[in-house]
Amino acid sequence: MSGGSYDYLCFADADNIFTRTSSLVQMAERLDDLCPEAAAETRALFAGPGSLYAELEARLARLTDLWHDVEWRDSNDYGDDQLAKAIETFRAQGPAPDTLVDDLARTQEIARLTMDATQLLAQAERVAMRTWRLPPVTPEVPR
Repeated sequence: MSGGSYDYLCFADADNIFTRTSSLVQMAERLDDLCPEAAAETRALFAGPGSLYAELEARLARLTDLWHDVEWRDSNDYGDDQLAKAIETFRAQGPAPDTLVDDLARTQEIARLTMDATQLLAQAERVAMRTWRLPPVTPEVPR
C-alpha cells in the first residue's frame, strides 16, 4: 500500500495546514515515541495558547475590523472619516506581540527538555536491566 496514512499530511502547505487538524494530532501522537521534539513542534502548530493557530486567530481578531473598514471604504460604502477612525482604533491596540519568536524558542526548549528526559529514562532503564540481571547479594551473617 502506498502512503496516505495521515491523509498525505506531508503535502500540506501553509494555505491548508489548519484544515488537517486530525491528521496533525495523529502525526504528533505517532512522533511521541519516534521523535519527541518533532512531536512537540507538530503540536506547536495547532495546540494550546502559544500555537501558531492561536496566534493566527489572535492576529485575525486584531485585523478583521480594519480590513472590513478598508474594504468598505474602497467599495465606496464608507467615507474617509470612518476609515480614519478604524485606523485610529487599530493603532490604539499597540503593536502586535512578537510571539512567533517566543513560541519558537519555547518549542525548542520543550523539545530539548523532552529529549533530555527521554535520554535519562533510557539510562535509568539500562541501569535497571543491569541491576535486575546481577545475582542477588546475600548478606553475610556474623559468627
